[in-house]
Amino acid sequence: MDADVVVVGAGPSGSSMGYHLARGGLDVLVLEKAHFPREKVCGDGLTPRAITQLISQGIDISESAGWVRNKGLRIIGGGMRLEMDWPELTSHPPFGLVRQRADFDELLATNAAKAAARIRYGVTVTGPVIDDRTGRVLGVTTKNEHGELAEVRAPLVIAADGT
Repeated sequence: MDADVVVVGAGPSGSSMGYHLARGGLDVLVLEKAHFPREKVCGDGLTPRAITQLISQGIDISESAGWVRNKGLRIIGGGMRLEMDWPELTSHPPFGLVRQRADFDELLATNAAKAAARIRYGVTVTGPVIDDRTGRVLGVTTKNEHGELAEVRAPLVIAADGT
C-alpha cells in the first residue's frame, strides 16, 4: 500500500480529514489537482460550528492571524433584508469568521501537512482502482501536470473533491 488513507481533494473537508487522520497516527496522502493559493467562488464565511472545528485543529482564529469576526448573518434578496445574530451556545463561540477562500484552503492544507499528512498538488484523480473479484475500491488512478499516469493504493479512499 502507498498509504493508509488516500484523500481526494485538499479543500476544507479533505484537509481537515487529512489533519485528523494523520494526528491519529495514520499515513495519509491528500491529492489535490490545483495549486494553492487558488480562488474559489464559494465559502468565505464560517459559522460558529465551523469555528469549533478550526479550534479543534489548533488553528489561530484571532484577528491578528487574518480573520474577520461577524456577529450574525445578513440576507438580502427578493426585495427583503433579514439580519440574524448567531445563537449563544455553550459548545460554540458566539461569532462567525470570514477569510478569503484562497487563503483559507491553503491554511488548512498547511495545517494538515504539519500534522504529517502528505499533500500532493497538481495531481488529478482520474478514477478508482477496483478489485474485479470483490468490487472493493483499492486506491485511485492519477495523472500529474506532466501527463504522467500512476496508481495509488490504500485500504481507505475518501472522496472530498466537491462536485
